[in-house]
Amino acid sequence: MNPTFQVPSAGADLISPYALLRGAREHGPVIRAALPGADEFWLVSSYDAVREALTHPDLVKDPEGPEDPEGPADGEGASGGEGSLPPLDELPEATRARLAVPTPDHTALRASVAQYFTPARVGALRERMRADARALLTAAATDGETDLVASFTFPLPFAGICAVLGVPGRDRPRLLDLTREMAPGGSDPDRADGAFMELWHYFRELADRQRKSGPSGDTPTLLAGLVDARHGGHRWSDEECASVCLMLIIAGHEPTANLLGLGALLLTRDGSLIEELRTAPDRLPGFVEELLRYDSPVYPGVFRHVVRDTTLAGVALAAGESVLVAVGAGNRDPGRFPGPDQFDLGRSDVRHLSFGRGPHFCLGAPLARVVAESGFRELVECFPGLRLSDSNRVQWRTEYLRGLLGLPVLLRPLR
Repeated sequence: MNPTFQVPSAGADLISPYALLRGAREHGPVIRAALPGADEFWLVSSYDAVREALTHPDLVKDPEGPEDPEGPADGEGASGGEGSLPPLDELPEATRARLAVPTPDHTALRASVAQYFTPARVGALRERMRADARALLTAAATDGETDLVASFTFPLPFAGICAVLGVPGRDRPRLLDLTREMAPGGSDPDRADGAFMELWHYFRELADRQRKSGPSGDTPTLLAGLVDARHGGHRWSDEECASVCLMLIIAGHEPTANLLGLGALLLTRDGSLIEELRTAPDRLPGFVEELLRYDSPVYPGVFRHVVRDTTLAGVALAAGESVLVAVGAGNRDPGRFPGPDQFDLGRSDVRHLSFGRGPHFCLGAPLARVVAESGFRELVECFPGLRLSDSNRVQWRTEYLRGLLGLPVLLRPLR
């Protein structure tokens, strides 16, 4: 069977994929599709079909692993239920081939870390995130012009995940540099692998130090909790703790950095939106939710594997087939959201699917919200005159995942 649709995955199509995805949805909620260099798969693009696919019992993340347990109802993951974390085998193939680090049991991992990502726990970081955001912006504004990705949208989410993990402040600059090496466009694969291994060894040593020193401070950090936790009657090893920390950095940093970058680009194009958020900061949570719907950092979506013959949105799927659940396309479904291609700060119902659903609801959603709301608040308060310095120098990722590599802006405070 010839594929009916080529998923936007490079160049200009990746920068503006939504019109093409709309065309896919017009062919049907579940159609045959392809990506360059990949086998054909099923593409799910309507809101209702995406929503169904995210909790479908016959669609799983790992066909070789245990079937998904019964998860929380829609949205409960934000309250600290089971959440979604990427296994290390989702790293690029070249990196996986060079690494030999232990992968902790996924179910036990979720049970151990969920309590550190509840809204109440990460909400306590809000003032710290605002202070970190203001410090980054103040440093970036010294020359008036800056690459906002390098100076702000990339390092701020990293500060958030470090705060949850319990990384000492003195170590963060080096770890941030290593994270840049692993990021798209950061370096060649060999250097990225080297950065990955240096980070892994760092967290293994930090776990060892934490185990020897015991609890400290009023608020236990995630790493302190891990070294003291038990799973299957055993404590996590230092090596397993290091792998968990890397999983969380991979899962928790880049999507939030992309969200901040896409939101900042939107703000540079609409000064009235900046003014509205600056004068009414209570609208910032709504801004972040509409941004998650309008320009989801989860692109092209999440892959699932069919474990038995089944149906999805009335379409027959065979065991062994792959399914791409196009979250961003579902978020722009006109059957669910009126005027889906318009950013509407006053939209009353913004139940997007960017954080997933059910047992795979994103574990880090509360942290992503706190970081994004804090970052955007400081950005519009400090620099209401935010503008692009050169639209021709905006740098986009060029393959598969959608986000910004460079955003040259003029940081203009109130006069």
